[in-house]
Amino acid sequence: MSSDLRFRVLRGFRVIKGGIEFEFEPAKEGGYIVSVPLYPSCVSDGDTFEEALLNIEDALRETLLAAKGLGLDIPAALASVIEGSPAPGKLKAKGGTQCCTCSPSSPRP
Repeated sequence: MSSDLRFRVLRGFRVIKGGIEFEFEPAKEGGYIVSVPLYPSCVSDGDTFEEALLNIEDALRETLLAAKGLGLDIPAALASVIEGSPAPGKLKAKGGTQCCTCSPSSPRP
């Protein structure tokens, strides 16, 4: 028997961090797909648990900022995610490119 045991998660699991619940599902190609039950349109992934968690936290923050900029309702339980964040449209992605161009006058998806 090899001492190099590898474990594979076969079913999804939930993690609560900062009072926010995240749902993790193993991806067929490896890594995880993660979503936020309180905001189901927010989905991300990562090669490791840690990377997936960082990615979904970032995706949730950016999604909520865009929603706020469009005047959409944000669940009260998620409001703390964007408290103190820059105004929508003022965020810069790596390389200095604009990552959020949403405005109240933009067409809604």
